[in-house]
Amino acid sequence: MLLGLAVNVGDGRSSVGRGKVFRGEVAEAEGRGDLPSPLRRLIQATRHRALSKGKLGLGGTSAFTPALQPLATTWEIVRDKHVDFIISEIKPEALNHKKAAQSHSIALPSSSRDPFGEGQREPLLTVSEVGKRHVLMLNKYPTMPDHLLLITKEWQPQQGLLTAEDLSAWHGLIHDVPAVGIFNSGPEAGASQGHRHLQAIPLDTLRSYRPSLLPSPSPSHVVPIEALIEPHFASLPSSSSSFHVPSLPFRHRLFPLPHSPTPNQLEALYIHLLKQIGVLDPAGGGRGGGGREGGNEVGYDYVDKAYNLVMTEKWLMAVPRSKGSYVGVAVNGMGFMGCLLSRDKNTTEVLKQVKPFNVLRGVAGAAGA
Repeated sequence: MLLGLAVNVGDGRSSVGRGKVFRGEVAEAEGRGDLPSPLRRLIQATRHRALSKGKLGLGGTSAFTPALQPLATTWEIVRDKHVDFIISEIKPEALNHKKAAQSHSIALPSSSRDPFGEGQREPLLTVSEVGKRHVLMLNKYPTMPDHLLLITKEWQPQQGLLTAEDLSAWHGLIHDVPAVGIFNSGPEAGASQGHRHLQAIPLDTLRSYRPSLLPSPSPSHVVPIEALIEPHFASLPSSSSSFHVPSLPFRHRLFPLPHSPTPNQLEALYIHLLKQIGVLDPAGGGRGGGGREGGNEVGYDYVDKAYNLVMTEKWLMAVPRSKGSYVGVAVNGMGFMGCLLSRDKNTTEVLKQVKPFNVLRGVAGAAGA
């Protein structure tokens, strides 16, 4: 299920659309199992370009500022209930640099404050267009290499219900990189931008944090949380119904994904999961049930209740949110795939003492509650 690319890496422009054929230099990798996928190679080429090119004069200085500004971190593995959580701690100088860069951008006119808006997206961070409605970009301030953002070309609210097109483009991206996907429905779920964006982390990025998995990792161990999810699949009575994993202590619901799901199938499963976790009214007829319309959100199926999604090729998990942080640890969708971010040493120590699963339960509620 290849997204399909029309690639011209030389001038930094490319497009993606279902059903097209891979062309360009990255197509050399097609069909060769010892090399990354064509899309993965395009992402790597975009990263190299964005690190080497940028602009002079951030905040009136003459220093060169690359388009891509990774945040330096230290990391360690913290095991909790057989899951090897990846705990990344941002170095103080990296946090200070990001704050300085963002304070400069806040001074821009209000019409320029949407970094994903038409005419505001950074070309050097743009990997490719995805069909007619989406653009694939690199996260400007990643804490993990090649953190991907799948954004809507036209403005759509992050707190609106995802569409069949959103979900299909996201699943295709996860398949073709390959990657694991996350979605933060709003500020309480960890979203920092109001313009709709779905995220993905390449599996080889996750693999690099645990050298013991190289060179022949078990697919069920690359995404940390799958250490508990994958064994449960074998005992499922049916692949056509949602389920919860008893060993996951936070509120959640999963649905196995069919092979090559259609956009409508993905949308139906997504709506079903949101109803099961209480984000949408179970008695509602579909899109919009349990949400509200008002203000600038009219027509967008705005949803009040926060939630996170985690998607792999095999399953989609939905997690309701009761709060944005617990014991000072902020949590977004990456937490529910097994990756947590700390802003300083004190937070890291708190996280290790409290344990990752207790933090996740603290922001999502206890399973069975």
